[in-house]
Amino acid sequence: MKVSWDSKVYCLIGDPVAYTLSPAMHNAAFQALNMKGVYLAFRVPAGRLREAVEGMKALGFQGFNVTIPHKVEIIRFLDSLDELSSRIGAVNTVKNEDGRLVGYNTDGAGALQALREAGVNPEGKNIMVLGAGGAAKAICFVLAGLAERLTIDNRSEASSVKLAEMLRAELGAEVEACTLNSIEMGERLKKTEI
Repeated sequence: MKVSWDSKVYCLIGDPVAYTLSPAMHNAAFQALNMKGVYLAFRVPAGRLREAVEGMKALGFQGFNVTIPHKVEIIRFLDSLDELSSRIGAVNTVKNEDGRLVGYNTDGAGALQALREAGVNPEGKNIMVLGAGGAAKAICFVLAGLAERLTIDNRSEASSVKLAEMLRAELGAEVEACTLNSIEMGERLKKTEI
């Protein structure tokens, strides 16, 4: 891979990022597609996000991915959001559009694509999602519109209840909120298709 002054720069920001495979995957794709781009990972500790975003914008980074702990906080530093990011309050992808930073959330679409590529059709199925954080919210929004019934199991009952209420209100979906440590989880798993 040849990197020069005119290479397009992309990155992942988060903390930790030491074990991410994102640079290897993106740089292999750039090379396979003969694109002049480079993808890096930067550890950005909590409290340094504003500086990191300002630096990437000033240097003309084409875009960046966002991971923990910044998926929610990043919104304060963006110029606009796509509809899903706005609804769930979490961003994992930022595109620099002529100096305007636009936030997207691709977690739900990515999960749906992975299911379909594995030959799994979630439409009309009973689905269980473990977690109610940023990625899980996006996945739940996409799957709730397809599933017959969605069950959200999370460590914190308050978080799963809040997400379930949001999905019911916005999508009219049939959603159950549960906790991971409940005895009934085994019974719920028996009824789960995905």
